[in-house]
Amino acid sequence: MKDLTKREIRRTFVELIEKMPYKKVTVAAIVKECGINRNTFYYHYNDLPELIQDIAKRKIDRFIMEGGSVKSLDDIQEAVVNDMFKEKKAVLNIFNSANRELFEFFLWDICEYAINIYMSTAAKGHEINKDDFDIIKGFFKDHFFGGTIRWFSKGLPDSEIARVKRLNRLLEGIAEEMIVNAKQK
Repeated sequence: MKDLTKREIRRTFVELIEKMPYKKVTVAAIVKECGINRNTFYYHYNDLPELIQDIAKRKIDRFIMEGGSVKSLDDIQEAVVNDMFKEKKAVLNIFNSANRELFEFFLWDICEYAINIYMSTAAKGHEINKDDFDIIKGFFKDHFFGGTIRWFSKGLPDSEIARVKRLNRLLEGIAEEMIVNAKQK
């Protein structure tokens, strides 16, 4: 029952954000649409940003569980980007809201989550110290976050995806090389 309620809350939020700006989507609107009370919402989520974060993390996890590969930056970006395109209007509503700083904080967290998955795959079988691992991970998180913000700023055009994919091709093998370099120093 708990999972069904959370699923309904997530589904309702996405449905509402497709129809209206982020600032108009409230906990009150979600609970009314779901037919639950506020306490039930707050039992599952502390606030709307936590709900959004849960939705995004579940999408990445689902991609991986369905056999999606995380051997390259393209793989992990595809996991995030493809789902964003399915709910393009909703994502742009959140991005263009007055709460932009909150959105960027949320996106930063999602980028970290995605890059942790990618780097865990890239570093498998290699022993490097935590500081070097964090530096390498930070480099790719900055790349992922910056590219995503640029894409959002331009209104999510297809041409930007092609640009990011090309950049990812140019960066291919860099994570592994950085890991090897970290082991040697």
